[in-house]
Amino acid sequence: MNTTYFRRLVGASAFLFITVSAVFARPQTEADLKPRVKIPSEVILNDPTVYTGTLDNGLTYYVKANDTPANMAELRLAVKVGSIVEDDDQLGLAHLLEHMLFNGTEKYPGNELIEILESFGMEFGPDINAYTTFDETVYRLMVSTEDEEQFASGLDILREWAFHAVIDEEEYEKEKGVVYEEWRLGLGAFSRMLDEMYPVLFKDSRYADRLPIGDMEVVLNVPVSAIRRYYRDWYRPDLMAVIAVGDFDPQEVIGQIEALFGDQQNPDSPRPRQEYSIPRHDDTLVKVIFDKEAVHSEVTAYIKHDTRPLRYKEDYKQLIARELFHDMLAQRLNELEADKDAPFKNSENFSITYNSDISYIGLSASVEEGKQLKGLNALFTEVQRIKQHGFLPTELERAKVNQRNNVYTAWKQRNDRESDVYVSQYLDAFLTGEPYPSLDWEWPVIQEYLPLITLEDVMADIDILADSRNRVVIFTGPEGPVLTGIQEEDILQVLRDTENITLAAWEDKVLAEPLVQNVPQPGSIVERRSIPGTGITDIILSNGARVLYKVTDFKSEEVMFLAVSPGGDSKVEDERLISSMLATYYMQEAGIGNFSQTDLNKVLTGVNVFVETFIDTNFEGLQGNVTTEDLEYLFQLIYLSHTAPRHDDTAWELVYNNISDFVKNRENSPKVLFSDKLQKTLFNDHFRSQPLTMERLEGADSEEAYNIYKERFKEGGDFTYIFVGDINPEQLERYAEKWLASLPAPSAPEIWEDSNLRYFEGSPSVAVEAGTEPLSIVYQIWTGEWDGSYAENYRMKSLAAALNIKLNEVIREEYSGTYSIGVQSYTHYIPVNEYRFDISYSCDPNRVEELSARVKEIIAEWSSTAPEEKYAADIMAAQRRNYEQSLEQNDWWLQQISDAITIGIPAEELIAQKNLFDTLNPQTLQETAKRYFNDDRYLQAVLYPAAQTDMDEPESEAMEEGEEGEEIQE
Repeated sequence: MNTTYFRRLVGASAFLFITVSAVFARPQTEADLKPRVKIPSEVILNDPTVYTGTLDNGLTYYVKANDTPANMAELRLAVKVGSIVEDDDQLGLAHLLEHMLFNGTEKYPGNELIEILESFGMEFGPDINAYTTFDETVYRLMVSTEDEEQFASGLDILREWAFHAVIDEEEYEKEKGVVYEEWRLGLGAFSRMLDEMYPVLFKDSRYADRLPIGDMEVVLNVPVSAIRRYYRDWYRPDLMAVIAVGDFDPQEVIGQIEALFGDQQNPDSPRPRQEYSIPRHDDTLVKVIFDKEAVHSEVTAYIKHDTRPLRYKEDYKQLIARELFHDMLAQRLNELEADKDAPFKNSENFSITYNSDISYIGLSASVEEGKQLKGLNALFTEVQRIKQHGFLPTELERAKVNQRNNVYTAWKQRNDRESDVYVSQYLDAFLTGEPYPSLDWEWPVIQEYLPLITLEDVMADIDILADSRNRVVIFTGPEGPVLTGIQEEDILQVLRDTENITLAAWEDKVLAEPLVQNVPQPGSIVERRSIPGTGITDIILSNGARVLYKVTDFKSEEVMFLAVSPGGDSKVEDERLISSMLATYYMQEAGIGNFSQTDLNKVLTGVNVFVETFIDTNFEGLQGNVTTEDLEYLFQLIYLSHTAPRHDDTAWELVYNNISDFVKNRENSPKVLFSDKLQKTLFNDHFRSQPLTMERLEGADSEEAYNIYKERFKEGGDFTYIFVGDINPEQLERYAEKWLASLPAPSAPEIWEDSNLRYFEGSPSVAVEAGTEPLSIVYQIWTGEWDGSYAENYRMKSLAAALNIKLNEVIREEYSGTYSIGVQSYTHYIPVNEYRFDISYSCDPNRVEELSARVKEIIAEWSSTAPEEKYAADIMAAQRRNYEQSLEQNDWWLQQISDAITIGIPAEELIAQKNLFDTLNPQTLQETAKRYFNDDRYLQAVLYPAAQTDMDEPESEAMEEGEEGEEIQE
């Protein structure tokens, strides 16, 4: 499926970070360089409800009141520096400093800061986070505004991070190990290929050797004075912003910011914050990158161009035109992909705002092995077709309808936007100088400009895409003669060939038919009840189908949907299992009724609706979402998904080829080999736990897949349909009678079948040696049976959350043994009540024995002695916090109702889960650990590198190695 998106490049260990807004640009002309004087009505107006200002010391603030979610606030400290300003002896210290700020400040020494945040119910990831990029470092807190102490502490912690870090040398040496483990976790084919890509993409620029994760030789050996120098040079008010968006009084918050941040002074001679550019080039740079552990092939073209600021309404009109261009290009490529002989798939066209100086526009696609050059040719042939003939009026009209509808929906939901959406806008405003207009400004401007935009207006980016200057083309994929045999000249010749061909204009085929050809005779509602204390209405239709719905006002225009029926893959014989696994994927690609997927996209232009089907182990179903005004389209698509699946040989070949291209190389990946072996061992090598191989895939059949789909979905009266959101009950019930009650009734009650898929017994072990990197992945797993009660499920999840805190304190922070250690509990009700606890982490292969033994020691300690009170208290606080937020989220209600149906627990019990919170205490954690961590059913699985003796790791003066290579902590 083709997508179009706009993004900025960021991240300590990731290449691309998707943002909400981006700047589109074109090369500057002489007219661009002339001063422009604009009257206020021509300027993009910032949201007047945002309070912004600059303190005397240069610190900027953005403050906005927003009550979604209620009683909460998003806080950010943004520092306009990242790895790009590092000195040669600081490579990686911007990122390491981000880590260090969580290890203590003057006011909150040592672990006190983290303990305070966790006592508030805050969790790392969703509530506490930070990231470092080339050009920025941002710290995040999500705090309560109902609790005045918590909110004040949140702002105070931002102040401490900004100006009062305590970079303790002992903690510094420990945190080096954590960052090293973060680097280790990212090792593999992808990172190795990136290492070859960056010098080409960022040729002759500082960005090529200032990756945020850093140089591990520097990170491990540089003295603490270097990171203190970085903090002293760059963490200063004139390079900072404080952003606060939430359910509060803005004037009070501004006063708090002024009091906390206003007295800090800049250095007498501040170090200049230099901007760095990425040089242009007159030719096309080409790189073929291959790796023996890569699993799929891609072709990508990046074209550099000047970033143009977004300031005036005419700039905004150009922005709209470019979004239309990218949407139309995406639709074209998507239609080309639907051909079974298409040489590319999963294409993307993108525009990246990199910094204030440079942007990228480009194309990317997955390709089958041997079709790299054909894929590149096809992509740039379409670029040339557009350059020669432009787009068609029908294409532009559909893009305009979609654009208008998207902005209109956002405008209608403007009072329900969550605070973190606004935060992203203000971060861009601070970091790039972009305006931050309100939707009340954008919606009228969209209505004004969309009708005025012509086919000529949307062609600005095609000249950039077709330009051979400033272009970088990169091929990546598995090592082999197909890819290694491609020469740079081969790629350049393909590009030259596409520039010299004459092409026919595009034909836009539109199927002008109603979505449903024959409207069914409606059924009726035969039973109705309300579920006490939940606001859920439960109705039974005349064909036996059950409908549950809950009306909410959490988000205007949003309706979420899920339907389930028992059976799933369990009703399918082993020999048809692979066909069943592909059935819904195939049907999704084939389209519905008389409409191919391409036809369907066109006929649903301007309709905000999404529906997909699924078949899992024990259930089949449908899920999706829709806007309130398009609700009947959702019901029509549900009806057609049951009654009119589409058999299409071209779609089957496309699906089969896509999957086989991935499957045939998947075992190149060490992590895949490890995962396959672990999965087989978990389930006693059961047939249904086997990995998908080419041999198994060859048993799949399109006719079988089609028939299995019909078997599972033909009787809509066997389904339970759940709707949550901004619903008109009378309208929904009318649609239910028309489109759901008219579906076939079940011929007989149906239930899943027991395939005898069970967890292992005893204490097996898994050791896989694969891969060249000095990386191990460890799973420690306990399984068994449990009583199936919701209260016990709650206790197991609480234990997993508490252990997650404890193990990160010990294995990550105390031992510097991993970047992150995760604890998960899984509870199964079908076909029998089984549980599983997984503890997983990555680490140095030489430390597997040490760390896994320490994990088991902690488990044993908690099983015999109640843990400290703080663990139960912190988990309860987090549960209360999450519960209060979840009560105002449609997807949470949908999940609770679905769980009630599939596992047979009354919805009232799930909704009232807060009643369990007060039952959690240290003794509960101990008793639960004792019940479920039974070494009689314990599995330890480890991925080791293929040859540990050849591991090439950076040497560290701060670490010594014992006889077995074990790191000795200071």
